[in-house]
Amino acid sequence: MPPPPSSYGGNRSLFDSNRGAAGNNGAAANPGNYGNQQMMPGAPAAQPVDNGGSSAVVLDNVGPDYRLHRGDRLSYQVKEDRDPVTKLFVTDSGEIEVPYLDRRLNALGKTCGELQREVKSALERDLYVHATVQLGLDGVAPRASKGRVYITGAVHVPGPVEIPYDETLTVSRAVIRAGNFKDFADRGKVKILRQGSKPIIVNVKEVLAGKIERDVELQPGDTVLVPEKWINFGM
Repeated sequence: MPPPPSSYGGNRSLFDSNRGAAGNNGAAANPGNYGNQQMMPGAPAAQPVDNGGSSAVVLDNVGPDYRLHRGDRLSYQVKEDRDPVTKLFVTDSGEIEVPYLDRRLNALGKTCGELQREVKSALERDLYVHATVQLGLDGVAPRASKGRVYITGAVHVPGPVEIPYDETLTVSRAVIRAGNFKDFADRGKVKILRQGSKPIIVNVKEVLAGKIERDVELQPGDTVLVPEKWINFGM
């Protein structure tokens, strides 16, 4: 398969004719069959990441430090080319397939900026004299959770709280996700009810004051009970 058409057309000869296209099987990017998979909503951030002439755009609600996971959806374009934006996705193996490259690149665990620089380097090594790569994060695949815990008592939003599959959920974090303590909550006597175990008492007031080693990791099915004080002496 010939190199990208705009790489040798007009006065924009980006393709390195000394290297040629030997060894390039011309595998086109597979934008992926997303089916009915729901992606996290969000628009591209207004400020792209500066990567020496190339840019990686990320979602406002994710941020530039977000690390890619399987199923995440990307948009890709080499600015010097006339090719339209290509949709890529991170496969189950953690890779992306870039147009005109004869190999896949690992994307798992990388930021968009890191991946963009790797794509640029691969293109300029194999195909281009110079390539200005734009890589955008279009959507984040939904994450499976480890299960739920249940928050009850003196919090603003009692009910179930999901345990993210890639995060440790502690008592203090669960309380924050439940809308935080109410004014009359007894922060020093938060109770964890766990099947097959005695109740665990956690002094979240001390945890929030900096003694994070006293926080306790929650397990699926735990119930966190936040009691109320009889009298509010000021916290």
